Amino acid sequence: MKKEEIIERSLDLFVEKGSFKNVTMDEIASELSISKRTLYENFENKKNLVLECLRHVTNSIYQKCEHLRDKSQNAFDYFFKTLNIIQSSFKEVASFSNELKKTYPDVFKQIISSHIVFAKTDTSFFFNKAKQEGFIREDIDEEFFISLMEVNMYNISNSRYLLKNEPNGQDIVRIKIFYTIMRGISSVKGVEYIDNLIVNKN
Repeated sequence: MKKEEIIERSLDLFVEKGSFKNVTMDEIASELSISKRTLYENFENKKNLVLECLRHVTNSIYQKCEHLRDKSQNAFDYFFKTLNIIQSSFKEVASFSNELKKTYPDVFKQIISSHIVFAKTDTSFFFNKAKQEGFIREDIDEEFFISLMEVNMYNISNSRYLLKNEPNGQDIVRIKIFYTIMRGISSVKGVEYIDNLIVNKN
């Protein structure tokens, strides 16, 4: 069995069990019908396997987002499509965030850090394109917008914060956060685009 297949099937198992902590390497080897020796030949320990599983998720997100850059109608179309990709891709593992912070805090920091690096680059691309297209107000500067998005990346990865602000659905509060931010920085053209998007969603 190839390493990538082990990662994908292990990730499925973690999601199915609803936990990283409560799944042992013995269970993983048994479920995947491989020996523990094969598992440890590919991964130094369980923490390394968890890290590789999360990298697999984030790398998949980055590739999908980059693929959209040339296929989107405009900057706002790109932003909200990538938001949907991130939402759907992170949905199954987002519930693990608090467990991950306690059990593997260094893994959590690595994943968040890599996501922030990607988000900064991607946000810069989006911001400049949106400003050229007239979707963002002229008085909003790039550094302010990127720092605002960075702060909220931490919020949407915190399930306690999400539950506190929207007990009926964590996805709802994530969408509210970004719709509020985007509406606040938007020109009249941008606000109209967002309002039409909300109407079409409802």
